[in-house]
Amino acid sequence: MPKIHHALVFMMLVTACTEPQPPKETETVAPKKMTVENLLQKQVLLTNHAVFTKDRELNGASAFLVRYKDSVYAVTAKHLLGPDGGVEPAVSLIQLYGDVKSWKLYPRQPVNPATDTVTVNAARLDYSEMPRSSDAVILSTVDFKSGIEPLVPNFATPAEGDTMYLIGCPYSDKECRQNSYKMTFKSQDKGMVLCQIFSEVDLRGFSGAPIVNTSGEVVAIVYGSGDAEGAHYVYATPIGDVRKVRVVK
Repeated sequence: MPKIHHALVFMMLVTACTEPQPPKETETVAPKKMTVENLLQKQVLLTNHAVFTKDRELNGASAFLVRYKDSVYAVTAKHLLGPDGGVEPAVSLIQLYGDVKSWKLYPRQPVNPATDTVTVNAARLDYSEMPRSSDAVILSTVDFKSGIEPLVPNFATPAEGDTMYLIGCPYSDKECRQNSYKMTFKSQDKGMVLCQIFSEVDLRGFSGAPIVNTSGEVVAIVYGSGDAEGAHYVYATPIGDVRKVRVVK
């Protein structure tokens, strides 16, 4: 092996240290893709406790938050404002603001009431452009806590056969905070979304629950269910009805 002089080694080290080195490429970390699995690591599903004039109350069923145009709104099912929600006489959307005394949303099993409770109302909202066929109620958030995750809406109509997930809790499961149930999108027509569900779960109390796609984006609001030819179906209002509500300036 040839002998290397120390001086030469020293000069090589000095050169290596003093010559400008090309900048290292900055490693970029791709944002984590949202899925139903990582969405459900956060609390999405809520339930209602509303007090109206004339000693009327709404307790139960489902609700969720949605982020739209840099604001956070609460969403639930409109038919809950009538006998189906234990509210008699029914409260109309037109008089909702005047009839609401208080309205709070929270998980069915709160972990931390200080961050899990969301206060909402019907102030500054105009429902006059909402289709009569719509079963959605959109409410302003008054006190929005970080313990609840607002959903991102997807207004595009899914393709037949697309996988969907219903996020909800059966009344029989007293310890439930939120579950997901796999479904298949069947159709959307005349303001109604139809999905086939592959679970025998009792869907009482799911009114107002969100239906999300595989990316965790909300596409519809549940208002009912039914059976046909041995299959189980969920009926829902498309989330696009959120765009029908106007903010009153």
